[in-house]
Amino acid sequence: PSLNMANDGKNVTNTLRTRLSYEAENGKKEGILRAWYANGNKQYVERYTNGLLDGKQEFFDLNGKLIEEAQWSAGVHQSGCNCKHLGTLLVWSQDVLERFEGDWSFARVRSKAKGDGWDLPTIEELDVLYQNKDVIGMGNADYWSSTLVGTDSAKYMSFYNGVVNQTSMSKTVCHARPVRVLNP
Repeated sequence: PSLNMANDGKNVTNTLRTRLSYEAENGKKEGILRAWYANGNKQYVERYTNGLLDGKQEFFDLNGKLIEEAQWSAGVHQSGCNCKHLGTLLVWSQDVLERFEGDWSFARVRSKAKGDGWDLPTIEELDVLYQNKDVIGMGNADYWSSTLVGTDSAKYMSFYNGVVNQTSMSKTVCHARPVRVLNP
């Protein structure tokens, strides 16, 4: 099949998402997809075969240090970070806590257990997730944020309508979805 080059990679501009990718005639991603930070260092690298993640997926910090990687085979996660990138955020692919499973502290522990740099999103990051909930596969539920109100309450966002509220950290009313900032 013929391939169309979306960007030759030699003229990398100072934008967050300059990519080198190829599309087969059927419109599916094929080959290597790359993104760079404004300083020219790699942000992430993904490999595709017939539109599916296939091979190593790598995520880098602002200084070019590898911080997360995963292995995929024909679109099926094999090992490593099971996450999606959303601008400068990595988003874990599944909730680590569902309603009534635990309180805010338990959600925080489960989020941080994903590894160095993983945590509950701030309320601002949660808004980014809400704006892209269909892309990253988040359902209509209430989600904890890491944003505290005083010493015993935290903010959460309803993914039914995007409204921000606060409640006691001891309540078990929210889901949790970890994130990691790509440019710490």
